[in-house]
Amino acid sequence: MDFIKLSIISTTLLISLLLGLEVIGPIKSAQPAKSNSDSVQSTEQLSDSPIPDRPLRSLMIGLAQDMSRISDGVWIEDFQMIEDGAQSIATHPKITQEEMASIKAALGDRFQHFAGFDKVVHGTAVQIAEAAQERNMQRILELQGKIRQGCVSCHATFRSEVRVALFRSNIDK
Repeated sequence: MDFIKLSIISTTLLISLLLGLEVIGPIKSAQPAKSNSDSVQSTEQLSDSPIPDRPLRSLMIGLAQDMSRISDGVWIEDFQMIEDGAQSIATHPKITQEEMASIKAALGDRFQHFAGFDKVVHGTAVQIAEAAQERNMQRILELQGKIRQGCVSCHATFRSEVRVALFRSNIDK
């Protein structure tokens, strides 16, 4: 049993690190990293960064933890854990109206594509919860790949643009 717990913790830490989350504590740096476009810092926040954590960032951290809960449930064949993680994803909080307005303005006509990713993730999470209730591990595994693809595709398509939009909206306050 200790090996299983160690494996779960190791997997969770690895996933969190791959997603760029701060799981051990805040990252500190004397010189914040800057990109070449508009000198915008990454949202992997530095503790002394002028950009506060945004509600969207907190929401994404919660979703990553829910994805880990699903994975952990798969590893130990805990269907309740899988269902709970999927239900949390399906019922996640909404982005604040202020942030939503900033994202819509930045993405323009492409906002519907952005929203479409959320619908895919939501619908797939509902299906995972149903598969967990049915104790259908094969279906859960298929859907787990689909939900992960939805998340990663959205991040690859929109993350940097959304970061810039939210950074700028914070400056304009």
